[in-house]
Formats: sequence, C-alpha cells, structure tokens
Amino acid sequence: MLTRAGFDVTMVTGGDEALAAATERDFDLVVLDVNMPAPNGWETLDVLLKEHPTLRVLMASGFASEAEAREHGAVGLIDKPFHSKDLIEAVERSLVA
Repeated sequence: MLTRAGFDVTMVTGGDEALAAATERDFDLVVLDVNMPAPNGWETLDVLLKEHPTLRVLMASGFASEAEAREHGAVGLIDKPFHSKDLIEAVERSLVA
C-alpha cells in the first residue's frame, strides 16, 4: 500500500528485525503492529525510542487506543483493520507530527 503511494518502504516480519533495520539506516517513520512476533510492538517501541529518541513511530492495532500509543511515546495509532487511504493519511499526519 505505501510503496504504491510513493513511499520508500522497508518491510520486516518482527520486532528483532525492526530493531536491526533501525541500526542499519535512518527512518523518517516506523509503523509497528502492537501484536507482532517477539519482541511485541510495545517492547520494540520502547527500545527504538531509547536508541533513537526523535524517531517517529506509528502504532497499528485492533485493540489498543490512541492514548495508550501516545503514552508509550508513539506519534499515533491507526486502528485495524484499515483501508489503504486510512494508512496513507495516518503516515502523512505522522510525518509532520
């Protein structure tokens, strides 16, 4: 969805891969699923923000709240399931947050 919208995307399959990718390059935004393979999204978010305090992270979840995501340090949350238009808008908002 994001690649088709013109974004440069790096895909990973879990928290460990996300942490490794963040050490290899700088990202403008990271989109994390709360419920992903270990470490989960919240744990990954905590480590990412400790290592990269200015990194913008958008959480995705079908059960977490926007307030919870912000309490953890994310710039926002997109509710699942979502349409591609919703994701693109959330990413665009997160990039200027």
